[in-house]
Amino acid sequence: MPNRKQLLILTVAVTVALLVGYIPQFLRARGLQQELETVRQQLNGCQSRNRAAALRDMMGLAYLEVNQKNYGVAGQHAARFFERAGQVRAETSDPGLQNALGQAMSRRDEITAGLARGDSAVTAPIETTYRELLSAAPGA
Repeated sequence: MPNRKQLLILTVAVTVALLVGYIPQFLRARGLQQELETVRQQLNGCQSRNRAAALRDMMGLAYLEVNQKNYGVAGQHAARFFERAGQVRAETSDPGLQNALGQAMSRRDEITAGLARGDSAVTAPIETTYRELLSAAPGA
């Protein structure tokens, strides 16, 4: 009989010891997991703002080049902008940016054709697009 009692006490003691070691580690791991998720969300937000800023800068460069009558270079900047704009629009959760990019995409043919022709009238839709992007992603 004493062996059974000692075995039961030993089993309870080992179980308690395991729990005492496991519970703090579990709580620490869960806290770190939550912290990691917060950092991931912040990173996603930063990456989204970075993509918006890059698009804004591409259109800004196109606008600058159009004002200097460098339609070929402006066309290259605009082409890169339009290549990325659809993708960023699909990825972003910012409704203002989605709207601005949708408006920009609706002007794609007008801007591309105007730049290909070297038409100075293309300045207006590029300027409008650039201003909308500045409003949608001001400090991105």
